Amino acid sequence: MRSIGEGSYHKTCIELPRKALHYFEFGEKKLHNVILTSNSAGNSGPDPATITNFSPWSLSVAANTIDRKFIANVQLGNNKVYEGFAVNTFNLSGTHPIVYGGDVPNSAAGFSGEDSRYCSPHSLDKTLVNGKIVLCDELSDGEGAMQAGAESRFCDTNTGQVHKTRRGEVKMHGVRR
Repeated sequence: MRSIGEGSYHKTCIELPRKALHYFEFGEKKLHNVILTSNSAGNSGPDPATITNFSPWSLSVAANTIDRKFIANVQLGNNKVYEGFAVNTFNLSGTHPIVYGGDVPNSAAGFSGEDSRYCSPHSLDKTLVNGKIVLCDELSDGEGAMQAGAESRFCDTNTGQVHKTRRGEVKMHGVRR
């Protein structure tokens, strides 16, 4: 790709193989019919604080912050309540025992407590985790706890936030603290 500029006007030329021409012919029809396509900018660069979009008929939309917090509370068996941040669309029914990920490694697969404390995939012992809430160090997507059959998981990120996800959801229910 090269850019040719005159004053404040810049024209971008994109050189593509013949196979890709149908892609741009499709885009040209959208431009001709005044159809705007908007898409998420993503976070993959090519450089920090940059985005890339080569389709001239689409608008890339980016955001770096939001102006609200999603508060979630966790109540322990001793009735202490901890506040954290999460989007919760459901409540856990009843009470569930809590285990620390570092105390329940999948040692049969060669994992130690140093591995399982982060609740990485396959690092947790399914027998010791099934139906329990798992406390993980650092923020994870909950995949490891979900694979092990955890009812829920909490991540301690030492940031004052809690993140929680639940088994059966796309992401497990969790609270960041």
